[in-house]
Formats: sequence, C-alpha cells, structure tokens
Amino acid sequence: MLPVSICIIARNEELHIGNCLQRLVPYFEDIVVVDTGSTDRTVALASRFTRRLYTFPWTDDFSAARNFASAHASHEWVLHVDCDEYLEHMDAEGLLRMIAGSPRALGMISLRNPYVSMGTRSIKTEKLGRLFSTACYHFEGTVHEQASPLLPEVESYMDVPLVFSHKGYSSEDILLGKASRNLALLLKAYSKKADAYLCFQLGQSYMVLRDYENACLYFDRGLSFDVDPRLEYVRTMVESFGYCLLESGQNSRAMLLANIYDIFADRADFVFLMGLIYMNNASFDSAIAEFQKALTIPAHSVEGVNSFLAAYNIGVISECLGNRDSAVSYYRQCGSYAPALQRLSVLSGS
Repeated sequence: MLPVSICIIARNEELHIGNCLQRLVPYFEDIVVVDTGSTDRTVALASRFTRRLYTFPWTDDFSAARNFASAHASHEWVLHVDCDEYLEHMDAEGLLRMIAGSPRALGMISLRNPYVSMGTRSIKTEKLGRLFSTACYHFEGTVHEQASPLLPEVESYMDVPLVFSHKGYSSEDILLGKASRNLALLLKAYSKKADAYLCFQLGQSYMVLRDYENACLYFDRGLSFDVDPRLEYVRTMVESFGYCLLESGQNSRAMLLANIYDIFADRADFVFLMGLIYMNNASFDSAIAEFQKALTIPAHSVEGVNSFLAAYNIGVISECLGNRDSAVSYYRQCGSYAPALQRLSVLSGS
C-alpha cells in the first residue's frame, strides 16, 4: 500500500463512486470520502470500500470541501480524485521515487477527457495538480479550484505516473448541466475578484454551452493578464480561444494568433490549430505546411492532432484543389478514422 491518502468529495455520485473506488483500493489503504449532501446511494456504495466517511455542509466552495478532506488524511501526502475519474495506469515504484526525490513538488496527474471540437470527437489529455504534501499545498478557489502553495518558495511541478479517465461527461446533458452550474459559481467569484484562471474557466464554460462570443470575451480577458505560457491552462486557453474564434466566424481575427506562434508551436495542438485557421482563411498552402509540421511533433494534448486529424485535413485540402493522388495518400494515413475511410470510398468509386 502506498503512503498516500486518497481524498474524494462527493454528492449524488452513485453512478461512478463504486467503480472509482474499486480501482483505487488495491493500491491505497487510506481513502477519505467527504459527502456534501447526497440524497442517493453514494454514501452506502462508498462504505463498501472505506470506513473513512465524513460529511461536510455544502457552501458553494469546492476548495473548502477539498481542504476538509485533506485535513482528515492519515498521510502527509494526498491524492485528490473526483468520483467520475477512474484510474487507468499507475507506476507505483516510480511514484514513490518521485515523492521521495521531490518532497515539496506538486504532482501533476494525467486526465483523459472525451473531447469535441469543430464537430470532431477525440480524447484530450490534461495535466492537473492533484498530488501533494499537505505541509506545502492546499486548495484555493470556490469552483475549478487549484492546488496552491502555502508558501511561495515551495511551488514546483512534477509529472507523476498516474493516468485517469474522465467518465462524468458521458452524455451531453450531464456536460451542459455541469457547465451551467459552474458558470453561476464562476460569475459570482469573478464579480469579487477577476484573475486569468477565472477568465479561463468562464471561457471554457461558455465554450461548452456553445456561447462562443462570450467564450472569446473571457479568453481574451484572461490572456490580457501577465500569464506564464508554460502553464497548462494558459496553453489550453490560447487553443480554446482560437477554436472559439473559428466557431463564431471570426476567421480573420483568429489569424492574430500567428503573432504568438513561436511561444506555443512546440506542441502539435497549437500548430494544428494554426492549420485550421489558415484553412478557414483560404490560405491553403500555409494550412498544409502547418498540418505537415503537426505530424512531426510528438508533444500533444488532443489525440489525432499529430496523426490522423492532421493527415485528414491535408487530404481534404488536396481533394478540394483537385489533387486526387495526394488526397488518397493522406486519407490512407488516417487508419480507421471514419471520415477518411468515407472519402476513400467515394474516391475509389470515381
């Protein structure tokens, strides 16, 4: 058993909490579950896996609930997990080495999320700060809370060998419901004190609700702050801003992202986005060049931006320009990607 306490806050999570805990109990003995007012079987299901059950009155403050859970942990190191996050992979020995070697660092887990953008479904992997020593970190923020250092000099980051899959957005109704709930809390927090991260989360919520105009407004405000481009949420904010500009028909404005190309082009996601921006502005040679470059960049967040999605878009442009052989070649690079197979079927019959 690892010397790490699992901390979970829950409310009406009977669909997920059993599967979540079942994947954790083989590795973690101390599992703290804090219920914030469930009216379903959440507590009963959790009790099958742990006796460390607590209640916490809900106050519209996620950080307060998470910090309450941390305070009841038996170990100094805690790993915060949401009920709809299922453990997929863990290197236990590697995790122990990292904790011993970086006792003051914030551990960044990998979370795989279902993802839809520009009509395309994929998987997006994001890094979240969830593993830390309670002597060094706690949570701040009423919604979309972040682990923050208790003392400024302790802040550092390490990618830890923990991969979770996010199951909570399995239906659009659930996704829209959570976005609407979060939006109200975020706007309340924003009215008290605006910062870049709140603007990012507001933009993300509006993006989910397909209110692309407001999403662009808050992404633009967020990027007006003095932000660190190395942070994961800043990279995501830039990329989400670009997609929302395209979705709202602001194609020429999206071209302005070329001004920050050198800062963000080390990841395939941004290069792929620039390909889409050039494509939507009818700059087809530039678009092809960006998609081809994306194919060569290993670092990525969204599955496909450096493989089948980039190849497919080159195929689409080639086909539109009348270059059938090139289109077929790139469609064949897309493997089992259904839109590419459909185009190959059409072209083979022509």
